[in-house]
This record gives sequence, structure tokens and C-alpha cells, in this order.
Amino acid sequence: QYDDEDLRVKTQRPRSADQPGVFQAQTGDPAAEEWSQWSVCSLTCGQGWQVRTRSCVSSPYGTLCSGALRETRMCNNTVSCPGEPGIISSVEGQWSEWGPWSRCSVTCNSGVQQRQRRCSASVHGWAECKGPHQESRECANPSCSGGNWGSWNHWSLCSKTCDSGWQRRFRLCEGTGPQGYPCDGSAEEVRSCNEKKCPAPHEICKDEHLLSMSWKRASAGETVYNKCPTNATGSASRRCMLDNNGVAFWGPPSFARCVSLEYRYLHLSLREHLAKGQRTLAGEGMSQIVRSLLELLQRRSYYSGDLLFSTEILRNVTDTFKRATYIPAPDDVQKFFQVVSHMLDLENLEKWEDAHQVAPGAALLMRILEDFIHLIGEAQKPFQSFLVVTNNLMVTIQREPVSAVSSDINFPMKGRRGMKDWARTSEDKLYIPKKVFTSPTEEAEAESDTTMYYVIGAILYRTLGLILPPPIPPAVINSKILTVTVRPEPQLSEPMVELELSPLLNIPECVVWDYGNPEAGAENWATEGCQTLASNTVHTKCRCSRISSYAVLAQQAKDPDMGPTSMPSVPLMVGCGVSCTALLILLLIYAAFWRYIRSERSIILVNFCFSILASNLLILAGQSQTISKGLCAVTAAFLHFFFLASFCWVLTEAWQSYLAVIGKTRSRIIRKRFLCLGWGLPALVVAVSVGFTRARGYGTASYCWLSLEGGLLYAFVGPAAVIVLVNMLIGIVVFNKLMSRDGISDKSKKQRAGASLWSSCVVLPLLALTWMSAVLAITDRRSTLFQVLFAVFDSVQGFVIITVHCAMRREVQDAVRCRMGGCKDDSENSPDSCKNGQVQIMKCAGASVCGQQHGSRHSTPLCLSGCHPQPLPPTCHQTCQQACYHSLPRNDCNYGLDHNHAHEHIPILNNTHNHAHNHISNRAVCQRQKSLMIHS
Repeated sequence: QYDDEDLRVKTQRPRSADQPGVFQAQTGDPAAEEWSQWSVCSLTCGQGWQVRTRSCVSSPYGTLCSGALRETRMCNNTVSCPGEPGIISSVEGQWSEWGPWSRCSVTCNSGVQQRQRRCSASVHGWAECKGPHQESRECANPSCSGGNWGSWNHWSLCSKTCDSGWQRRFRLCEGTGPQGYPCDGSAEEVRSCNEKKCPAPHEICKDEHLLSMSWKRASAGETVYNKCPTNATGSASRRCMLDNNGVAFWGPPSFARCVSLEYRYLHLSLREHLAKGQRTLAGEGMSQIVRSLLELLQRRSYYSGDLLFSTEILRNVTDTFKRATYIPAPDDVQKFFQVVSHMLDLENLEKWEDAHQVAPGAALLMRILEDFIHLIGEAQKPFQSFLVVTNNLMVTIQREPVSAVSSDINFPMKGRRGMKDWARTSEDKLYIPKKVFTSPTEEAEAESDTTMYYVIGAILYRTLGLILPPPIPPAVINSKILTVTVRPEPQLSEPMVELELSPLLNIPECVVWDYGNPEAGAENWATEGCQTLASNTVHTKCRCSRISSYAVLAQQAKDPDMGPTSMPSVPLMVGCGVSCTALLILLLIYAAFWRYIRSERSIILVNFCFSILASNLLILAGQSQTISKGLCAVTAAFLHFFFLASFCWVLTEAWQSYLAVIGKTRSRIIRKRFLCLGWGLPALVVAVSVGFTRARGYGTASYCWLSLEGGLLYAFVGPAAVIVLVNMLIGIVVFNKLMSRDGISDKSKKQRAGASLWSSCVVLPLLALTWMSAVLAITDRRSTLFQVLFAVFDSVQGFVIITVHCAMRREVQDAVRCRMGGCKDDSENSPDSCKNGQVQIMKCAGASVCGQQHGSRHSTPLCLSGCHPQPLPPTCHQTCQQACYHSLPRNDCNYGLDHNHAHEHIPILNNTHNHAHNHISNRAVCQRQKSLMIHS
């Protein structure tokens, strides 16, 4: 555990502004300050001294203290020291072993070598050894036959920065020998340097300008340092890394050592409050610091270094509250927990990962929060409980008498007002029987003489498991973190603390957090003192014998590569490829026969296919773009839009069939409403979601889709569920209309409405299953099952769409027959009835019936089914009959038919329709034509 001295504000001297971790927290009233304990005697024998001190903070305008700040007194030990007069000393220091001989003082002729030894202290704390501490001896060298060499100069710069260069250094010969010979040996020395291999061009990160900072080129593995942005102080760093293919790329910049100016100013304000001469003023100043810190964090524009700096500020605030015995107001307590909650927000995950390279800030934050809980709990009334629920943590504090704890501890308590949705639906539980608190330890009993109360705190962290440094791979934190803190701490003789935690993966293992390790990291989670119980439910049951922080670990398979060149999985590529191929074939067929099958239903189908095609392409693109946060967010937003658009176009088809059933004429306004429903409604939902969340939650570090945290997923699930429900209601109405006796009398309308209804009933459930499996496959890339399910559903969806809307659609079949020359007259003299895509009108034997009475102004006579001398093929007969039947003005010939049907479903007959309007001008001709058609 952390030593209390480490967590206490230092009182001996103020620190500089460059050392923000420790601050003074004293008042100027010496009577209010307590003297420290007397120090240990300065000597272990004989007459020594003891010292005690007290601290006082001085303002810039003079000291506020009176009286001495340091006192000394003699300490007379009864032990006599060896060596005093009249005492025979039998104890002396011990010599250590002799050190090695030094080099000879000269390189030629005779010189001197030396060696030394040290005297170690005796058990009484003083050192006196007999004998010399240094020895010398003579050393013999070859005779000097030449001059003497001077000292070597410094090594030169390496000739190469890589691929093994050379360094040189030189020395001068000083004079010559007695016989005039120069110095023996070489005047130059060479050695190799920079032997590492030079990086290839693809192993070098190029110059880059990012975030108003210029990053110079560097080879893979090097770290480049730069100044922090202008609104912060400190240094930023960035590392050049290699991907799996050996290509260099810049890693994200690290701002763990950058502190914003606003946080620096807040630190200066904190020091000003600490310098105040009264405890109450200092405590009120700390409350103001908490409020200011909350305002800064709510702006959500800070660096990873600001999170570490905020942790230090909270530490000093808590220590000041403790030393000043100041209890903050309930509103300030809420703000303190809100500050911690904002710091633990999931959007800060990358910042915490960056910060943990410098210091274990999240683990220190856990300890600070526990100290603050006990500070608040000690001021509560007995049997009083306190509950705080924020977006990322839930805290309960209660104070119970040591002699009689009222009831068992259950956390969290359900049904409390003010609970957030995540806390209300949480299935994590803690149970501590009250008998745990009936037998405190001896230390607790000694402390109970003054406190007489247990302060029991419980914290459920929503996101801390993702923020803390991960355990040793392949283990991962597999649940929320639940912390229990009790002071004075009871000593459990057997495992009594029971927990139920909801794991996210299989093979769970209960662990506890070890506060004894000062370097918070992978080794802090331990299984000692906590056992995993067998359970048939989806929860993991634990029974522990320690009061600490608890979690569940699981063995996780290696994550898929999420680098910049990562590829989607094979099932995703197969499913999306098969579906896209089927839809492209359908669109090509519709493009080839568009002049024959153009209709509202065809336009709706084309838009529907386009939305599914775009969704499949975005799914594949999103799996390989998670390295870019901005591009991932854009991909997630468009994927949200096209998923909703596919549901909306199915709803549009249902609406179109409903209008056909009730016989309402479709105008341009209604057709525009189709487009607004198909594309406008999804765009509105996505725009509202992006504006409301400021794009937070669109794209995560693992996938390009809506984040599962924060409820953003309801922006897709909610509208999709409403669309499915409305589609079902429309389907029921259309089905009842088709099956009722007094329903639709027109067979063509009945066929079209039935085809649309059948298409919706088949495509909509398959669409829902496909996108549901797609969401599961995107969010959990480790699960092969979800990816295979998506591949199956997506492939089947493509085949079903091309079957229902192409192979089984009557209009497509008729168009193919006409295009292939399948509707010709049996008569030799009769031209093709569907030649070149235009309906050819057969000449009639009784020409006086339909056109020649009025004189045709066109070369092509009217198509009248009663005029054909010989029967036509059924398809062309029906087409020709419908064209003539609808070519008559309804205000003159009220046959009860839909005038727009020929325009919408038989556009190739529009020319014939115009001919009919030019030649038929009186009601008598219409009545005669009606009679002929009835006979035919």
C-alpha cells in the first residue's frame, strides 16, 4: 500500500512551480499547529540530540507565524561509547578488501602503482580502523627508447550515420628519446561506429506537418521530440514505426508531457489558496479549485498530460481537506465525483494509454478516490448512507458503529432514485455479511477507541477496466471493476466477500488489485485471496478474503491486425462479394430493359439495391480504416445512413402498394415523397445523431460503427424497429384489402399489390437478419460465428432480391420476351407486334370501325383488339388491348379503369395513346368500341 507520508502534503518547504506534485498546506497560527514527533537520537551511544519541528507558510508580504519552528533537546543514552576515557575499546571498524592496483604512472621505465581500501562502520555507528588505507609499489616498464606520447584527443564524428562508419583520434609525440628516436607506436587510432543497417526508403518516415507542428523525417524505431502546441507547455513526442509489411509510418503524437495553460493557471491558483493563513479559507479555496477543474474538463479539449496534472491536483485537494479538517459542501462533493467521472470517460481511452507511458495516473486516481470517500464518510452521521451516480461510476458511503453493524452490505442497492440507466441495469453485485465487521483486528480495536465507527465505501467503475494498464497478455480485464474500502480494515479469517460480475468473454478468473506494488501495471492483478466459484449462469461468482478492488480476467485470443494495411476477414469479403455481384446483375438487367419496365416500383427497387451495395462496400472499407479516427467516423456515419436507407426503401415499397390498393392516383408530389422517405428520413436521423453527440461514438479504436457505450446504438435500432413495425401494419392492411370480397376488382392492380406485399414479407425479415449479423460481426471481429452468419444472410439476401424482383417479376419476363422477338403474329402479312421495342398496330379488316371514319393523320392505325383479323399471342394481345382501352378519354368513356396505368407500366405505348386522342372525338365511337372490346 502507499505510505501515508507519500500522500501527505509536504510541510517542510514549498516547491517550485516546475514541481507541481507537492504543495504546502499550513496555516499561520502556530498555536493551531502541532509539533512533530521527536526525532531519533543523533547518536546510538553517549550524548546526542533530538529534534522536532512545526511548519508555517509565509505569504509574500511577511510571515504570519510567531514562536519557534524548531526545538532540540539532549538525549542521554545509558550506553557508553567505546574509546571514551576509562573505557577499554574492544570494538573497531573493519577494513574492506584491498582494491585493484592502479595503472603504472608511466608507460616506460619505472613508475608507481597504488591501491586503496575502505574502513566500514562498526555496529555502534562510528568508524575507526587501524592501519593505512593506501599502499604503493614500484612498477617496471620497458626502457624509453624514443619520445613520449601526449594524451589522445577526442574521437571524430562517425563517417557514416549507418552501415558501419569510422571514427579517428590522434596523439602527438612530445620530444624525442635520448638517442633521438621518435615515439614508439602509432599516432592514430581507428574504430568502427554506427554499425546498424541503413534504413531503406520505405523504412523512413517522411517530413510531416500535423497539429501545427512539423515532424522531421526519421527512420523506423526513432522517436522525434517537438515543442507542445502554443496553448500548452512541455514537450511532445512521436515515434516512427513499422507495420507488418515493413513499411514505416508515423505513430500518433504523444502529449503525455504537455500541460495546457489553463491547467497551469489553475495550479497557481491552488498555491495561492494554500498560502492563506486560515484552514477554513484554504478548504474553501480547494472547493473552488474543484469547481474550476470541472469546468475545464467539461470543455473536452485537453491533452493526456492534463489528465495526469488533474490527478495531482485532486491529490493535493484531498490532502488539504484532510489536513485542514475541512468537510466540503454536498454540492462540492458531487462535483469532485463528476471530475473523476469526466476523467474516466471512454473518449479519453487513447489519452490514458498515452499518459500511462509516463505515470500510472489511473491507479493513483483509484487511491485518491478512496481517500476522499473516507474523508466524507468520517463526517457523516451514524447509519447514514450517501449515494452518487455519474456516467462512469457509482459510489455509496455509509458509516456504521464498530460495535454493531446494522445489516449486511449489499451493493448496489436497487430502486434508489437518481440511478443512471447503466447503473440501474447493471447485474454486478457485492455482498459482505455483517459478521465480517464483528471482530476487528487489534489495530482496529486500538483505533476504535477514537473513531468507534466503520466507514464503508463501495465503487462500481463503468470504464476503469478499459483504462487501467492491461494485465499480462493474453489476459484481459473482462468485467467492470468493483472496489470496496473499509477503515479500519477488518481482518477476514475466511473468504466472506461474495461478488457476481458480468463477464464479456469466456473462461473467467476472479482477481483482486494489489496496492502494494507502487508501479501500477500488469502485475497488480493477483488471484491470491480470491477464488472463482462454479456457476450455471452467465455471471462469474467470486469469493474473496481481502477488502480491495475486484475484477474478472479472461484469456483473449490475439486481436486481428488493426494496422493501416489490415484486410477484412474472408467471411466478410465472401458475403459482401456475393451480395454485390447479385445486385449488380439485377441492376444491369434493369438498365437493359429500362424502357419496358420503368415504373414506380422499379425506381424504388433501384434505390433499394444502391443502398445495400453502398452498405456492403462501407463494411469492407471500415474494416481496414480503423487507424484513421476521422475516416473511421465518416465511414461509421455513412454506414448508419445506408443501413437506415435500406429499411426506408422497403417501407416505401409497402407505401406504394398501399396507394395502389386504395386506388389513389400518384402525382409528382407523392413520387417526391417517396424520395424523401427513402433518403431524407435516414439523413435526418444521422444528422440529429451527429449533432447531438458531436460525432462522439461514431467509430472506435476497434471498429468503424456506432459505439456500444452511451446509447448511440439506439439511433439505429430505434428507427429500424419503428420501420419494421409500420411495414407490418401496412402489410396487414394491404392483405385484408386483397382478400376481402369488396376489395380490388382490377386484376392488374391486385397482382401488382400482391407482388409488392410478397416482396416486403420476404425481403424485410432477411434484411433485418443481415444487418443484425453485420453489426455483431463488425463490433466483435474475433467471433467467426457472427462473420459466417453475416456472409450467409448477405449472400441469401442478394439471391432472394434478384429472384423476386427479376426472375419472378412478370414485367421483366414480358420485356425479355419482346426483346427476344417472342411476340409475333401468326399471319404472314402481319408485321411483328413488338418490333424494335415499339408496339406495331395491326391493320384491321373493318377499318371503318375505329379510324378511317375520321381520317387518320398518322401512318400507323389505331391498335384495337377487336380489329385484328387473327388472334395475337396472349402477351401482345393483352398489351394491345390495354393500350386501346386506356387511350380513350375518361370523361367521355368512363370504363372505370386507371388512366395512369398505361403511362406507368406500359410506357412503350405512349405514342399509340397519343394517336387515339387525336382520332377519337365523339362518344358514339367510344360506345361502339366498347361493345367490340366486350365481344372480343
